[in-house]
Amino acid sequence: MFGCKGFYYPLVTPLYYGRAMQAPDVCGYCRIFSDHCNYYPGQIEEYQILALRRLLRHAQNHSPYYRRLFAEYGFDPERVYSQNDLKTLPILTKETINEHREEMLADDCDMMARHETCTGGTSGAKMRFYRDNVCRSKRLALEWRSNRWTGARPHGKVAAIWPVTDDFVPRRSWKKRLADFFVTHSLTLNAGGTLDEATLWRFT
Repeated sequence: MFGCKGFYYPLVTPLYYGRAMQAPDVCGYCRIFSDHCNYYPGQIEEYQILALRRLLRHAQNHSPYYRRLFAEYGFDPERVYSQNDLKTLPILTKETINEHREEMLADDCDMMARHETCTGGTSGAKMRFYRDNVCRSKRLALEWRSNRWTGARPHGKVAAIWPVTDDFVPRRSWKKRLADFFVTHSLTLNAGGTLDEATLWRFT
């Protein structure tokens, strides 16, 4: 699983990320995305189109906004054979999401597994949106795969400068500090804060 070897991490990873990080399926998606690395270009394209069609079908069946939009533009997810077929739909903008965010939500989404977050606002305006546990699991697995391609292994030391101030908790619990030390080996620095040399050297 992207370099998670030995006894400790295969045991701790699903427990910690499943319960503390609301990413219960991260290990399963790690295996799926690892298999994708062996796909031929034609297999990747086929997988992408099938996944896109499945996503659009779900949007049509479960999102009031997209059900109305597809009907307005005469768009049929079953007739999507390439990314070019999406050109018949209007471009999704931050303004559209802010205006129709609640209408876009899928009616089969588990409210207990839904998490509100926002963009960093670097383009001038923040945008609030939702992610669920499946999204968190996939996002984390893809992040690990991307890092693995650069030579970084899961649970290796990582320091990130992050622009979204809302993601930071002023007083992190002792459990989170222990997890950072023993499990994730990660440090996230606030791009809007003071990044002095002493702070950076603490993690090198």
